[in-house]
Amino acid sequence: MAEFKRVNPNVWQEKDGLIRLQEVVKEIKCLWRPTPNDDYGIDGEIEIVIGDIPTDRHIKVQCKSGKSHFKNQKFSGFDYYSRQEDLRYWNDCNVPVIIVLHDPENNELHWKDVQGYIKSNPGVWTKPHAIHFSRRTDVLDRQSYVKLCRLVMQDDAELNDTLKGCVQESLRSNLLPAIEYPERIYRFSLSTKAASDLTDSGGAFPDNLFSKGEGGHRYTFHDPLAIDFPVRGWLDQASARTFETSEFLKEKGGPRIFIELANKAMATALAARGLLKREKGHRFYFAPLEGPQPREITWQTPFRQASRSVAYPYVSKTTNQVAFWVHHSLRASFRRLASQWLLQLEPGYVFTRDGITFVASEHVGRLTTRKISYERNQQVLNHLLFWAWFLRGDEGSIAINCGHQRFLFEATYVGGRTAFGIPTDRKRMEEVIAQEPDINWNEFEQELRNEDEESEQI
Repeated sequence: MAEFKRVNPNVWQEKDGLIRLQEVVKEIKCLWRPTPNDDYGIDGEIEIVIGDIPTDRHIKVQCKSGKSHFKNQKFSGFDYYSRQEDLRYWNDCNVPVIIVLHDPENNELHWKDVQGYIKSNPGVWTKPHAIHFSRRTDVLDRQSYVKLCRLVMQDDAELNDTLKGCVQESLRSNLLPAIEYPERIYRFSLSTKAASDLTDSGGAFPDNLFSKGEGGHRYTFHDPLAIDFPVRGWLDQASARTFETSEFLKEKGGPRIFIELANKAMATALAARGLLKREKGHRFYFAPLEGPQPREITWQTPFRQASRSVAYPYVSKTTNQVAFWVHHSLRASFRRLASQWLLQLEPGYVFTRDGITFVASEHVGRLTTRKISYERNQQVLNHLLFWAWFLRGDEGSIAINCGHQRFLFEATYVGGRTAFGIPTDRKRMEEVIAQEPDINWNEFEQELRNEDEESEQI
C-alpha cells in the first residue's frame, strides 16, 4: 500500500483561529497583517485605524487555537500555560503584545494584554506560567475596539480626543414607557342632597379618586355606576357620562385632568406599597421600623441580590448620638411626549429628626441640594434601578390600578445609543450595582448643627 504525505490536523485548527481573528479585526475596522515568515512567537499585527485613517500604531498578536490551550476551566474563566522564553520575548517587545485564544467549539476569541498582565501579576514567571482569562471580560469582539486603542494611546485626554465621534454610548433616562393606560374617563356630579349635606356638615368629599372640573363636575377613571364605586350613593346617576380618553385629551383642560387622576392613582399605589407621603414636594418615602435599627430591603439587581438601607439613623461622628434619620424617597409623575405616556421617577431623600418629625425645610433644601449634586451617574442609575424593581414587585411590569382599568408600564427605562461617547467614561452594569447608594452625610450633619446653633442664638 502506497504511503502519502499527510497534513497535520492541527494546521486547520490554527488556521481557523487566525481566520476568526482576521474577521474580528475587520469588524472593528482595523488592519490585520500576518507575519509573512520566520514566526518566532508573533503571528501578526493589528494596526489601529481611527475612522478611515491608519495611525501607524501597532499591536503584535500571538494566536493559539484549540481546547488543549484552555487549562483549569471553570464557569468564570480558565488559564493558559505559557513558556518562560515566550513570556520574556513578548515582555521585551517595544510595542504592545496580546495573546489570543480561539475556542473552536463556539468560535469565540479571548485575549490578554501580555505586558500589562505580567506587570500586574509577577507570579506568572513561576511555573506553570499561567495567564488567567475571564470568560466575560476578556472576550475579543467588536466591543474590544476601545480597549485595543488604549494599549497604544495610554493618555486619557489623547484617547478621548482621538476617538470622539468613533465611539457609541448608551444613554438611559428616568422615564418608563406605558404599555397600557385607561381608555375611558367618567364624569359625574353629586346629587343635590349629597352636596347640601356636605355643605351643612362642613364635611369633605373624598377626592383621592377624583379630579374637579368646571360646573361642579368630577372626573374619574372608575365607573361611577359600578356596584363597588366608593361613593355611588352620593352621586346624581343621571349626570354620569363616559368619554374615550383619546377624545377627552383633545378637550380644553383634558390633559390636566388626566394627569391629575394619574398622579392620584400613583399616590394610592405607592401608599399601598407601604410608602408615606410628604406633601411638600409630593415625595413618598420609606418609614422607619420600630426602634433605632435601620430598615433594610434586599432587592434583585440584573445580576445578583443586593441590600439597601432605605430608612436609617445617621449617627454623629462627634457625639456618637443620632443626628438625624435618612429616608430614601421617590417623586413619581406622569409625562406625555407626542402620543406616548411615560412615568418619570426622581429618586431623592427625606430627613427627619427622629424618624417622624421632619427636619425644617429651610435647613434641608440648600444643604441637600449641594450634597446630592455630588452624586454621579452610576449612583443615580443605581437608585433608578432599585425603584423600578420596587414598583415592579414580582411582576414583569409596573401596574397602577384604577378601578377596572389600569396603567401598565415597562420596568426598563427609555434609552438609546448615541453616535458619540467618551471612551474612558464607561461603566459596566455590575459596577453600577456595586456603587454605594448613599453619599457621606458627615458634612450635612455639621452644617445642620451650625444652622441649629444660629437658630438658637436668634
